[in-house]
Amino acid sequence: MKSDQSILLYFPLDIRMKESGIAGKCRGIIHAFQQNYTIDYISASDAGFYLNDQLLYDCNSNKSVKLKYRFTERTIGYYSPLLPLLDEKKYDALYFRFHYFITPKLILFLKKLRHKNPDIRIFVEIPTYPYQSELYNWMAQVRYYFGILLLPFFRKYVDRIVTVSKHQQIFGIPTINISNGYYSELFRKIDPIPEVQQQGFHIGMIANFNAWHGPDILIESIIQYYQKNDPKKEVFLHMIGDGEILEQCKIRVQECGLNDKVYFYYKINRPEILDISKKIHVMVGTLGHHRKNIHLDSSLKSREYAVLGKPLILKTPDPDFPPTLPFVKYFPDDQSLLDVEEIILFYDQLKEKDPEYALKIHQYALSNLGWDVKLKPIFEQINTSH
Repeated sequence: MKSDQSILLYFPLDIRMKESGIAGKCRGIIHAFQQNYTIDYISASDAGFYLNDQLLYDCNSNKSVKLKYRFTERTIGYYSPLLPLLDEKKYDALYFRFHYFITPKLILFLKKLRHKNPDIRIFVEIPTYPYQSELYNWMAQVRYYFGILLLPFFRKYVDRIVTVSKHQQIFGIPTINISNGYYSELFRKIDPIPEVQQQGFHIGMIANFNAWHGPDILIESIIQYYQKNDPKKEVFLHMIGDGEILEQCKIRVQECGLNDKVYFYYKINRPEILDISKKIHVMVGTLGHHRKNIHLDSSLKSREYAVLGKPLILKTPDPDFPPTLPFVKYFPDDQSLLDVEEIILFYDQLKEKDPEYALKIHQYALSNLGWDVKLKPIFEQINTSH
């Protein structure tokens, strides 16, 4: 039964982007909240602010507005278009996805929200923590440290930080520790016995590739496999997604003469991803978390792999995929390469023990990894404060 409480959700990106995994995550969070509460959701991007998918403010309506938005957003934060909304409606809770920087306008937004709704519970999700290694230029660093000066005000208004890390406090604010969930946009009917029957062994990886995804580690693992004498089985690698780092990987593949073994798909749509996934035996998660000094994984891609019924190859420990699960294989969480022969053996043993493994992986995802399950600690806090 739906609660009579009203919740405001805020996401600093265009959640309508169908090919974005992060936007898909945000849509999953919206869906989970919708099942339990009356909600409004804001999507804020360079193009504009949307309220429940209706344009609230066009940041590109003319050149003057565009320049003003870009300047203010990068200096004091730009939440002014949202302030009239707070005069119109009452809210019992705010779920706010943080985007690196605490700004004066963000503090003003939270202050006014609290003033209009004295009993409101404010939850701020920090997707990655620590995240300073993701701030690549000096301006971002300046904005970060300027925000640190505003921490006393931030702490005043935020009740809990939501994090996939194990930190008990972030910015001096108590945390709620969760892990990422999946959203059903990649859903398809899972056959009890997978369709993978073509020649050779197929490994896949999906990402918007950056260094911390570790595609180079996967590429070098395949190269090492073929450099060994007389490989037992022909192995193919499918790299699905975009990213500048892929060009370096492609050059490396060409240098080693493996163009016919490694496929780069770049940016493709979800139906195409589903089609390619049918030929893939195992999927590889993020391999380079250690490069950001992160030692706990909660990658969206691993959850989507499980929804697709695919066995997982991981490095960084993920609480949702303990090594005791028969469909998960871990390698050391460092720069070392993957042993491809071990991966093939892992898959062959899994298939021999349970030909219907794909259906069971899919069922595990449905039972344990949905956003309705992951957000329960937040729902409990909202409900007990009512």
